[in-house]
Amino acid sequence: MPIGPPVHRITGAFTTQPAICRYVARRRRSCPTKPDGRGCAMTAPARQPGPRKAIVHIGMPKTGTTSIQSWLYGNQRELSRQGFFFQRLPLTRARPNEHAEVVVCQFDRAGILMPNRILRYIYQIDTIEDQRAVATEYTRIFGKAVSSADEQTVILSVEDVGGMTRTEAEVKGLEDWLGQFFDEISYVIYFRRQEDWLVSAYSQHVKTGGTQTLRKFFEKHKRRNYFRLLRPWIAVVGRDRIKVRLLEKDMLYQCDLLADFAQVVGIDPTSMKPVPRSNEALARAPAEYLRVLNSDLKKSGSKYPLNEPVYHGLIRFLNDSFSDGDKICLSQEQIEEIRTLNARSNESLRATFFPDRADLFPPRAAAPNRIPPVAAEDVARIGVAILRAKHDGKLKRRGDLRRQSDRDVRGKPRLYQRAWRRLKERHPAIAARIAPIIGREVNQ
Repeated sequence: MPIGPPVHRITGAFTTQPAICRYVARRRRSCPTKPDGRGCAMTAPARQPGPRKAIVHIGMPKTGTTSIQSWLYGNQRELSRQGFFFQRLPLTRARPNEHAEVVVCQFDRAGILMPNRILRYIYQIDTIEDQRAVATEYTRIFGKAVSSADEQTVILSVEDVGGMTRTEAEVKGLEDWLGQFFDEISYVIYFRRQEDWLVSAYSQHVKTGGTQTLRKFFEKHKRRNYFRLLRPWIAVVGRDRIKVRLLEKDMLYQCDLLADFAQVVGIDPTSMKPVPRSNEALARAPAEYLRVLNSDLKKSGSKYPLNEPVYHGLIRFLNDSFSDGDKICLSQEQIEEIRTLNARSNESLRATFFPDRADLFPPRAAAPNRIPPVAAEDVARIGVAILRAKHDGKLKRRGDLRRQSDRDVRGKPRLYQRAWRRLKERHPAIAARIAPIIGREVNQ
């Protein structure tokens, strides 16, 4: 059963002016005037209640959260027509499509300094007092917007809540903060089978400056206890207010994530605009290229590789130009190890929320027993394509860069001679891998 009225996606950033105009208009319609007709006779008009219901999407990392947020954000007007409020508010400093400030307010209410260093950097939070200042500002903005909204239900989608919430105190912090504004609060959460999550998470790891090999990342993240993640939520808000969904084709409504989310929340998707897939996982060779690049940048003293100029337009270029390569994958032995390690917790989750399901995540066709390492030549070829794209000044442009053949690369070395010199100076590890492919030596 849907847990709320139908919802549609919304486009455009939120501005307070339309909301204020609606609020003033309602005040004027409902307020008796003075005898001279010049204003309201009431000294303290009753507060307009606004929406009293909230649906919170606990966006667990790597479960299609970005796609859901983009879909909602791109259909704001239709959502509003269906009675749903989904908008960004003026304080926004993080990702444009989600409500990252909510997690700041959550941890402030719990009296705990938010653990995510990137968000703390974005919001310039070093102390509990800094966090309180951001939370106070956003609470004021959020409360003003919600109280003047005409829609019946507010939708919030916050990936950081799913990624950071681990204790009952943190869940209670979110509940208390939301309780200022809403009488009814419900939650939606998606889980993805652990082996698929690990592969996607590794791609995100290297895209955000990570340096671990897939083997090391596997050893660190192969155990992922979903039931333990849910226990604090069950203890604080109860099972009835949490809608748990699985990112499995046989579980998703119409075998589609967005259709499933719409059905769960109560959205009528008929008039919703589609959105392209976003935040796609990298292929194996581009992922290895980024891993080596990140290692080289960090050896050179960079704390946040994503802030370096070399990253400008890089991820989009890799996705556009090398999406047809071999995908990151695990061996059958690794998959079996993951399933064994998580079998008990998966069974607890199945028994609690899916008693009619035989397996939480049914076995699939066998994966390869051995996966050969990425060839150095494939990694270097990617480096050459990036080098040439930067030399031509085209890396920021979408759709006009494609993989260069060996003949193209070797036939015109002078086109990227200056870029080659810069690469040797700034990223010697990458240059060393590229040199054999283009017939050069690093000391040239």
